[in-house]
Amino acid sequence: MAGSRSNFSGAARPLQRVDIDEDEEGRNRVQALNDGKQIIPTIIFDDGSILVEPSNAELAARLGISPKAKREYYDLVIVGSGPAGLTTALYAAREGMETLVIEKGGIGGQARVTECIDNYPGFAEGIGGSQLAEQMQAHAERFGVEILLAQTVTGIMTDGDYKMIATESGDEYCSNAVLLAHGTRYRRLGVPGEEDLIGAGIHFCALATVRSTRTGKWSWWAAEITGSKRGCS
Repeated sequence: MAGSRSNFSGAARPLQRVDIDEDEEGRNRVQALNDGKQIIPTIIFDDGSILVEPSNAELAARLGISPKAKREYYDLVIVGSGPAGLTTALYAAREGMETLVIEKGGIGGQARVTECIDNYPGFAEGIGGSQLAEQMQAHAERFGVEILLAQTVTGIMTDGDYKMIATESGDEYCSNAVLLAHGTRYRRLGVPGEEDLIGAGIHFCALATVRSTRTGKWSWWAAEITGSKRGCS
């Protein structure tokens, strides 16, 4: 698996990541599979089959993740499986509510792709975002929370006293209440080359400050965006 941004922990599949910037053999294999092009993510399965730049739904189907929830009615449906969504689900399930969490990507939201989280209560030494997300998922499921992965909510409608939640697979779920916990989304420039350079020249940050580990002083950073009419380079 080379460069995939999707991570479905619920699939419980062994996964080997290859950084094609650092692994020449991996880079050559990706290029060989894509007619000389360096396309990521390129996902290679044990049987030799591949998926190139798959959607979340395509990858979930290949991994055997069901696109449909077990029930049609829930006391509460939560859209989004980040820390807010999973915490709410856990508390609701503890109170005996039938709870469904619908997530279009992987469990944990943006926290999942954070290398180390060192400001979360209870983890004095820090914890990897992926590990934290998996622990939160296990905790929620322990209380009976159902989690539906790789499904985008396409509509929420009111039908009398109930809410109807539609997903991209064409299924609908009925609920007494809906909680939107879909998290934040960074603003994009919308120019050619942007997606390819995210994390490799283009970065997002809520605060433009940094604290020096040497002096202990805070510094303000200014960002300058440069490029050409063709986009980012």
